[in-house]
Amino acid sequence: SQEVEAQIMDSLTEFNGQVTIFLCSLFAVWVLLALLSNRRRIMNAERRHYLRHFLGIKESMSQPAKTKKIHAWYRDIAEQYAPQEITAFIVEKVLDGRRQTLS
Repeated sequence: SQEVEAQIMDSLTEFNGQVTIFLCSLFAVWVLLALLSNRRRIMNAERRHYLRHFLGIKESMSQPAKTKKIHAWYRDIAEQYAPQEITAFIVEKVLDGRRQTLS
């Protein structure tokens, strides 16, 4: 009777250990998948944070002040990266891409 109880307790202990390992593994896979699925969102947030820091945009600034800084940055980009042979259409597309990156 005590021998049977000891075997049952050993089996339950082993089962609990296996279930714990399985649940920990499942949680690790879930965390990994969550990070991978949010990777793009996280990268975009980091990029926006960097650009805001780079441009000196603060949360307390008014929207017109933020827009003014962004437009000045766009003008600088257009002057720096738009040689004469590039058409206005291409410059506009580049700036639209940058504008989407910021927002």
